[in-house]
Amino acid sequence: MMGSTAEEEALVDAMAEHVRDINEAYNRKGLFFMKDEDKKAEIKKTWYEEELPTFLAKLDKALPGSDGFAVGKKVSLADVAIFKLLKDTYDADVSKAFASCPKLQEIVANVEKNEGIQKWVKERPKTFI
Repeated sequence: MMGSTAEEEALVDAMAEHVRDINEAYNRKGLFFMKDEDKKAEIKKTWYEEELPTFLAKLDKALPGSDGFAVGKKVSLADVAIFKLLKDTYDADVSKAFASCPKLQEIVANVEKNEGIQKWVKERPKTFI
């Protein structure tokens, strides 16, 4: 899952760190414990409509891979991290946030086709998040 060469391994790590940076920016919003629903809604709106699209455009531009892969010519940890970020992190559909990001769209479509991922999404335990 870390690529086929040392260079690809470094790039997979860099892309996974980029995803981590996006997750940390969202977590710093403090939404999980926020009681003020109006403020929470306002913060989420800004995140989904302004901030997340900016982060994702930068990620899309940084991706060195092609043909539906973040790095190299096969699925890597970077692809799975991106898929999880875009399809399994938020309580809202974030498709609009990456609508102008062709590489991210290809990665999501590619990972969604994976039978193992489909099986896991269908059968995984349900959690409170």
